[in-house]
Amino acid sequence: MTTLYLISTHNADRNQDYLAHIEEQQHIMEAEELIASGLTDEAIEIIQHYKSQIENDAPTAGQWTELFINTCLAKDDVEQLTILFEYNPDAFIEHENAALLVAQYYLNHHQYQAYQVLRSYWQGFENQDDKWFFLDADLLVMTGQNEKAIRFLNSHTFTGEIDVGRLLRLAELSKESNPKEAWNYLTKAKKKDPRNATVRLYCANILESLGNHHDALAEYHELATLDSNNSAIQDQIALFHLRQNNYDDALHHWSKNLNENSSDETWLNFLFWNKVAKPHHVKMTEQLIPNSTMDSYIRYLAALKPGEYWNQEAFAALPNAKEIQATQQSAYWLKLVSALKNNRTRDAWKMLKTNQFYSTSWNPELEKNLRYLLMYRGLGTGETIDGAESLALLNPEHRGDFTPILNCLAYHAQPGYPAIETSDKLDTFLHSPAAIAAIFLQAGWNETALQVFPMHSPPAYTPDWVNVDLISTLAKNRTITKAIEYASTLEPTQRLPEVVMDLYEQVQASEKEKFALNQLIRQNNEIAFRVANLLTHVLIDHEELSDAKKMIYSQKQLFESTEGQEMLARICIYQDDHEQAARIYATIENNSLEAKSYLASKAFSEKNWTKARQLTEELLTVFPENPVLQENIKAIASEEQE
Repeated sequence: MTTLYLISTHNADRNQDYLAHIEEQQHIMEAEELIASGLTDEAIEIIQHYKSQIENDAPTAGQWTELFINTCLAKDDVEQLTILFEYNPDAFIEHENAALLVAQYYLNHHQYQAYQVLRSYWQGFENQDDKWFFLDADLLVMTGQNEKAIRFLNSHTFTGEIDVGRLLRLAELSKESNPKEAWNYLTKAKKKDPRNATVRLYCANILESLGNHHDALAEYHELATLDSNNSAIQDQIALFHLRQNNYDDALHHWSKNLNENSSDETWLNFLFWNKVAKPHHVKMTEQLIPNSTMDSYIRYLAALKPGEYWNQEAFAALPNAKEIQATQQSAYWLKLVSALKNNRTRDAWKMLKTNQFYSTSWNPELEKNLRYLLMYRGLGTGETIDGAESLALLNPEHRGDFTPILNCLAYHAQPGYPAIETSDKLDTFLHSPAAIAAIFLQAGWNETALQVFPMHSPPAYTPDWVNVDLISTLAKNRTITKAIEYASTLEPTQRLPEVVMDLYEQVQASEKEKFALNQLIRQNNEIAFRVANLLTHVLIDHEELSDAKKMIYSQKQLFESTEGQEMLARICIYQDDHEQAARIYATIENNSLEAKSYLASKAFSEKNWTKARQLTEELLTVFPENPVLQENIKAIASEEQE
C-alpha cells in the first residue's frame, strides 16, 4: 500500500511540473505578443514573475533573458540592460543592438574600463562595424587622445550616409584649430546626406563661430525646413538669436513653438526673456505646461503680473525653492531687477557682490555697469577697479561713452582715490532710476528699461541716446503712438525729427497704428496737442506739407493756437501762396513775433512805411540789440524822409 502511494505521489509531481511548464510557455508566448504590440509594461509584469528563472539559471532562463532584453530595447531602458550585462554578459552574444546601447551608456558615464571589457566580447564579431568604429573613436576623444582619434577616423571610410558620422567627428575635432578644414568635412557630409539635420546644425555652429551670422542663420532656417514640426530645431534657432542678443527674434521662435513637449529649458528661457526683453503673448494652460522637476517654477514665472519681477511669498511656497535659487540664474536676475525697480539699491548691491553665477553670468557687462553705478552712488565698498579714462574726454551724449563714464566715476569713488567733479545735470541723472534704465537699454533688456524708467517724473536731463532708445523701445514693446507721445515731451534735439519721422512712416504702414494715432490727435487735451504739434513740425521739416496741414486741422487746440496758425502760414509760404499766408498772419499779428516779422517785411516791400515802422518797432522792443532790425528801422526812416 505504501509503495502504491509513493508512485502515485511521484506521478502527481510530474503532472504538476508539466502543467507549470505549459503555463510558463504560455506566459512566454503572451509576453512575446505584448512586446510585439508595444505593451512593454504589461510584458515586464509577466517577466518579473519569472525573475527567479533567470537568477537560478533554470532551463527557461535563456528565453526569459531574451524577453527581458527585448523589452528593455523596446523601452530604451539602458540602465536595466547594463545591470543584466554585468550579471550575464554571455546573454548579449545575439543582441548587438543591446550591447551597443550598453557601450554608449558606459561612455556617457565615463566608465571607460567597463566599456573596454564589453568591447572585448565583440572584437572581431561586429556586424555593425560602423557603430563600433564611432564608439571607439569617441573613447579616444573622451580620454583626451584627440590626435590619435583623428588618425583613427582617417584610417577608414564608409560608403554613403554611414560615413557622415565619421566626417562629423573630424569636423568637431578640427573646428577650433582649423575651421576651414572642419568646413570641408561638413561639405563632404552634406553631399553624402543632404537632409541630415545634424550636419546642418554643425554647419550653422561652425559659421556662427567664424562670425558669419548671416550664413549661419540661413543654415538654421534650412535645418528647420527639413523638419518643420521639430520644436528642438526651432529651439536651436531661438538660442542662436539669443546669442546674438536678438531677443525679439528668439522670443518669436519660442512663442510659436511652445507646447507640452517643450523642454524645461525652453519654457524657462521664454518666460525669462519675455519678462526682461519684450513681452510676447502666449495663452498659458495647465495642459501646456509640462510635468517636470521645474514645473512649479515655470508656473510661478507664468503667474507673475506685468511689471512684476519677483514675488517672494509665492516663490518661498515652491516645493523646490532652495534648489531653484541655487541652480537657476533666471531667479537671480529677476530678484535683482525687482530690487532695482523698487529702489532697493542696497539689496541689489548685496546681490551683485554675492552672485553665485558670476563666473557664468548671462551678461557680465550689465552686471559690471550696475556695480559701477552703485559704487558712484556710494553703496559699494571693497570693489577694485583698474584704470579709467579721463572724464573730460567722454561725452554722456554718446552711447559708447556711457560704460567708460561709469567706470571712471566708480574708479574715483574708491576709498583713497581723488574725487572727481561731474556736472549737476549728469549727477542728477546718475542718481535717478533713469540711469539704471539706461544700463538695461544698453544691454538690450528693453522691457526692464521701460519698467524702471520714471516716465511720469523723468530727470531734468537725460542723454539723447537714452531718449532715442526709449522711443524705439516704446514703439516695439508698446505702440508707435506711445513712442510718439513720449517724444512729444522731450526738448528738440538734432536726432529727434528723424526718429519721429521714421515712426510716422511706420504709422502710415499700419492701419491699426494709424487708427490709434488719429484717435489720440482728435482728443482735446495737452497730450494730443503736444503730439500733433511735434508731428506737424517734423512733417514740415520733411516737406510733407499736405500731411502737416491735415494734422493741424485734425487737432482742435493746435488749429486754434498761435503756433498752429503760424505753421499753417508757413505751409502756405512753402506752397508759394503768399496771399493766404498774409491773411493768416494778419489774424495772429498781435500774438506772434513770426507774424510781425513776415508782415513787416511785406509792408516794407509794398512801401507801406507806416505799417513797416509800427511792426519793426514792436519787434525791437523784444529784440533791441538785433542788428537786422536796427538796419531795417534806419532804412524805413530814410524812405520816409524821401
